[in-house]
Amino acid sequence: MSADPQRSKTVSLGLWLAVFHFAAFLLSAMLAQKGQGWAGVYVWPVWLLIDFPLSLLHLLMLQGQVDLWVQEMSARSSALSYLLYSPYLIHGVLGTIWWAFLPKLFFQYRCWQTHR
Repeated sequence: MSADPQRSKTVSLGLWLAVFHFAAFLLSAMLAQKGQGWAGVYVWPVWLLIDFPLSLLHLLMLQGQVDLWVQEMSARSSALSYLLYSPYLIHGVLGTIWWAFLPKLFFQYRCWQTHR
């Protein structure tokens, strides 16, 4: 039984995109931490474009009291508040997962379009 070469390429492309996305995110997060004043904030609008559909989650988080929830959840752990910081959660975790599955979604849509 041989593996489908298209599926294999899709999985490997997804893994490469996820690794690249996560590495770029880590670099951006480090630059944002080192930035003085507004210099650290300039990184996030770029990520709003890169992770566009997921970036809409920022609107939902701004509507609610997410910051208060993070403070309550992580009152005793600075590491937890660091991980639950919304740009890190949205772009670091969810964005990386999004880019891992994006090739599969794209190729399934493309196959669906050709078989219509």
